[in-house]
Amino acid sequence: MTPASHRDARLRKILGQQLDPSGTHRDNNDQTSISPQRVSDSGSGLQSCGGLGLYGNVLVDGPLPARHCTELRSNGSLAYYVLLVIKQLTTFSVPAFLFVSGFFVAYAARGSQFTFSWKMVGVRISNLVVPYLIWSVVIFAVDYILKVRYAPMEYLMRLATGNATPAYFFVPLLCQLYVLAPFVVLAAKDHWQWLCAGAMILHLAAIGATYMNIFDMRLLGIDWSWMATPIWLFVRWSIFFVLGIVSSFRLQSVKQMLVQAKWGLLIATFALAVLAVAEPEWLLQVTGKDWRGGALTLSTSLYAMVFIFCFLAFEKVEMPLTNFLTLLAIRAMEFTCHIPKG
Repeated sequence: MTPASHRDARLRKILGQQLDPSGTHRDNNDQTSISPQRVSDSGSGLQSCGGLGLYGNVLVDGPLPARHCTELRSNGSLAYYVLLVIKQLTTFSVPAFLFVSGFFVAYAARGSQFTFSWKMVGVRISNLVVPYLIWSVVIFAVDYILKVRYAPMEYLMRLATGNATPAYFFVPLLCQLYVLAPFVVLAAKDHWQWLCAGAMILHLAAIGATYMNIFDMRLLGIDWSWMATPIWLFVRWSIFFVLGIVSSFRLQSVKQMLVQAKWGLLIATFALAVLAVAEPEWLLQVTGKDWRGGALTLSTSLYAMVFIFCFLAFEKVEMPLTNFLTLLAIRAMEFTCHIPKG
């Protein structure tokens, strides 16, 4: 088996597809044929974007721990600004991976019924939850040895919210989106405009609540900051998952639109990248509140969204390390889905 065919076989395994003798992909739960060109039509750009998303998440959580960045910042260290740029330019990571996850949810839902079954939901969630619980227990055990201990209900809350370690918030978030996926898929088929509008309203409401939290503002005498605080809730992130599903169902029209706007997207990506670095740092200086490291403000959210679409708009352009990024994406998906390497 050639390296390319071995890579494609691993990708099919990740997508939960079978290849029949005629060369047609079939969903495990549906006998309607799916063109093998569908995944390749999404381009290596989509696969690479997913891999970059997951590995970017490692950079977001890794290089700039809060207790060290304060010291570096107070010293005016060059290292601080280098790490700040890395941290802010990788804020596309969670949105990108949610977009790719939504894309392949729609891919799995293709068939005569155009549904994402509850059986599929159960499989996706179990693939996430089992390794998540194992590693969370390991982290709790290490904390216990180091005399960092919690009440029993606190352990349950930390498991439910992905707070065994801050980077794990992604797991309950993705589980929530998978539970919503059957309803989102149905809405995306016939009412995609209303679906996108609703998801965008939720997203903007969460961002608005973020600014109200930052500036200690109230609306109608009510403190709305609670909407900004729990990053493990689907509210602020659902727009990226929804866009992935809708883009998968309307792939050709979306690609045509993105290709026509690709140079504008490229310029916007660079401009928003500058704002994504500058705005959270300015907010930290003005208010003392730290909102760095995620698509949590308007600039970082727009940067993440435009970055994803720009990546897809230029998918036909030969980029250095494309094969490496594709393999990186596959391994990222294998890691996320807890699939053994084959």
